[in-house]
Amino acid sequence: MFDLTITNVEEVLYHGQTSEILVPGVMGQMTILPNHSSLITGLSSGKIRVKTDKEELNFDVMSGVIEVSNNSALILLS
Repeated sequence: MFDLTITNVEEVLYHGQTSEILVPGVMGQMTILPNHSSLITGLSSGKIRVKTDKEELNFDVMSGVIEVSNNSALILLS
């Protein structure tokens, strides 16, 4: 598990622990797992899937950025 925050300019959409994130990267679909190597990349239009212990959440994205470091991820949506 690792920490994840998904936010836009108006509000925090999600903050909590996750086991897996699937994001629409600018070069294609990316899967982020615990202890993923550090990265910063843009996001393209699509869906973000967040898997937790109890459920799977989906968020629509038009564009944004993901930063992964130190076993945590931050997604900024525009």
